[in-house]
Amino acid sequence: MRKTRQPPTGLAVIVDAYSTGSCLPKEFGHFGIKCVHVQSSPDIPADFLAAFRVSDFQQRFVVAGPGGVDDIATELKRLAPIMCVVAGTETGVETAERLARLLHVPGNDPRTSRLRRDKYEMHERLRKAGLSALRQARCLTVGDALDWAGALRSWPVVVKPSASAGADGVRFCNGMPEVAAAVDAILGKRNKLGGINDAAVLQEKIAGQQFIVNAVSIGGRHYISEIWKDDKTAVPGASLICDREILLAPNSDLTRDLGRYTTACLDALGIAEGPSHTELFQTESGGLLLIETAARMQGTIDHEAVVEATGHSHVTLTVLRHADPAAFAELVGMSYARKNHLHCVTLSSTTSGILKENRCHERVPALKSFRSLIHAPEPGETVARTIDLFTNAGIAYLASDSKEDLERDYRLIRTWEANGELFILE
Repeated sequence: MRKTRQPPTGLAVIVDAYSTGSCLPKEFGHFGIKCVHVQSSPDIPADFLAAFRVSDFQQRFVVAGPGGVDDIATELKRLAPIMCVVAGTETGVETAERLARLLHVPGNDPRTSRLRRDKYEMHERLRKAGLSALRQARCLTVGDALDWAGALRSWPVVVKPSASAGADGVRFCNGMPEVAAAVDAILGKRNKLGGINDAAVLQEKIAGQQFIVNAVSIGGRHYISEIWKDDKTAVPGASLICDREILLAPNSDLTRDLGRYTTACLDALGIAEGPSHTELFQTESGGLLLIETAARMQGTIDHEAVVEATGHSHVTLTVLRHADPAAFAELVGMSYARKNHLHCVTLSSTTSGILKENRCHERVPALKSFRSLIHAPEPGETVARTIDLFTNAGIAYLASDSKEDLERDYRLIRTWEANGELFILE
């Protein structure tokens, strides 16, 4: 058990402990803190089922009906004191914020939850706060979308659901027929988070370099835990898929600018407590523009690889903020460390089919800079054509003191993919 200034008391409530959220119970356990689980809806989205472990929790509650969150708060008050409520993934954000308010523990204001979930509301709030924001429209019909795209007169246009994640449903459209098809594929359909899309958001397409900024906040003060250069690859008929994320060294002019803009966005969006995951562009002219911010940890990560590289991770810092607030507060205002170079390489497939043989398990671990391989499919499973985060074919973490080793190993992975040597389909 880790030592804290004052031993923590009470239970941690985790809402939707899927994806990276599945790592939270173990980390809370290092502090002797037990966890209970709240499921924000009766059904767990299919893409999240594999990571959820019921055995990690003392008790489990499921939100059912309009009064479900209030009812669960009443039940939780009957347990040991509740020390915190944390969203494990995107689906849990709004429920976690409501529960935190009802249980009188730190959390973001549930009255402004939509600013942190709805892509359109997010950018409108930035605009009102005087921050750079994308030109955009919320469209409830295909006709609305065609009218706005025609008036914009700039192609391509980005079409996305108003409240999903992982590039789900995102399309780059180069003409009116593509806009109509993309919006029609969104409206009224169920998204990867289990919700029904009630609106499509159209935004201008920005050229530039994408970055990721992860942070954890306490009382409106923010600690930037990692900044990554986020390289993407365009996919026909979709948008961009992850190529690789490169952990940047702190204390450069670029990372300081990214950190300042990100914290201004967090303030504008009301993220005062807990983790946040921000994606943004540096435009070709050097300006910064938010893509989106989520009030939760980054999904689909090997957080132990990040701990080795920086001393912390989004998971460990989220827990530390609640388990030892004084220790966490000492980090605010400091820069994160980068002990070694770290790349997160997303594997992809250009075709769909049943996996006959996965050679990743043999080839990727043999690379000199290999750190870990996660979420790679097994023989007999379906491999989808990669069009978003949910359809990737695995993630490899490469770590080394040598940038040259990382670059060589990254290029080798891409060569294997291009030659069809990693995934043998039936």
